[in-house]
Formats: sequence, structure tokens, C-alpha cells
Amino acid sequence: MINLTFSADARNSEVAPTFTLVSTAAHDRAWWAEEASRASTDWPSVVAAALELLVASGILEPEPDTDTMPPWDAPSWRQAAKDYQEQHAGHSSTETIERERLSRLRRLLESGVTLDRAWDEINRSWPAPKATVDALLLSLRRGADELVKTETFRQLSVLDEGQIEDVCLRVQAFQPGIAPAWSADDADLLISAWRKFREQR
Repeated sequence: MINLTFSADARNSEVAPTFTLVSTAAHDRAWWAEEASRASTDWPSVVAAALELLVASGILEPEPDTDTMPPWDAPSWRQAAKDYQEQHAGHSSTETIERERLSRLRRLLESGVTLDRAWDEINRSWPAPKATVDALLLSLRRGADELVKTETFRQLSVLDEGQIEDVCLRVQAFQPGIAPAWSADDADLLISAWRKFREQR
């Protein structure tokens, strides 16, 4: 706590109270109430005057004017930026991209490449979500005739090579209580349909 003494002029309501820093001895609430009463002032002015004294003496930094400062200069943003820098000290903020992938991405930015083609090629390198594979297998339980349906073909078209191999193995391993197992010929039809779509892309 800061021990403050009030000047006699503080009793005049038209004159702002002045304070002198006497010591840093701790005082309780009753002492502060008595001092405020003796100086004919109220708690808000005591606090404001104390803060001004602490700023003037260099103990505290002045409070920034948050009404006029740009949002990025606000103390909360400054502290967040400082915390981020401390947590990521020594880490690179840029991602390293493989040369082959970078070359492909640059090629897709050329003026002759349509948005649909770029989207298709970028997504071709990603495996289909598990939910898509599960939905495809559910429809394939009804047999190879499902391969002519638009929705089945759409689900099949997004599989990568590893996924189509897995689907072929799983349809040939269907259990009798779930669905008839596919024959090797039916599995070949599945692979042919997948390859046909890949060639069209």
C-alpha cells in the first residue's frame, strides 16, 4: 500500500486535492476512510489521485486512452502478440512446401487452367473421407448393378488407388448375413469403372 498525505487545500471543494508520497506502509480500509473524511474527499478522487501519483513517480505506466487508440494498439492485443512471440520463439512461421508440389500448384495458377480443373486436380491427391467410403460400401451391398447409378459413381470417383483396392477386397468379403460376396469378375467391373473415370479427369 502507498501512504499518502493530503494537503489542507483539499478541504476546499474547488481545489483538487494534492498528495505527497510518505511511505509504502500498508493501511487498512478504516484508515483510508478516515483520511478521505479528513481531506473532505471521496474514494474515486482518492483512487484517481493515487494513480496519478504512482504514474508521476514512475511506479506505474500511464493508462492508454482506449477510446482514441487503434484497436491493434490496445493493451489486450499487445499482450496477445507478446505471448504468441514468447510461445513460438525459435519456430519458423512459414511452411516448407515440397518442390514437386509447389511446381504443380504454380502450374494450376496459369491462365489456361479453369477453376474446375484446378479443384479436381488438387482434390485428386487427397483420399476420400471415410464417410464416403462407408456410404459407397453400403450401396455396393445391393450388387454390381449399383455401378450404373449416378450417386454410386460419384462416390467411386473420389477414391484414390489405395481406397479402391480396399473396397474391392471388402466387397468380395461380404458376409452372407449382410450381403452376397462379389465375384472376382464383379470386382474387375468395379476397378474398370473407377479407371474409366480417372482417365476422363
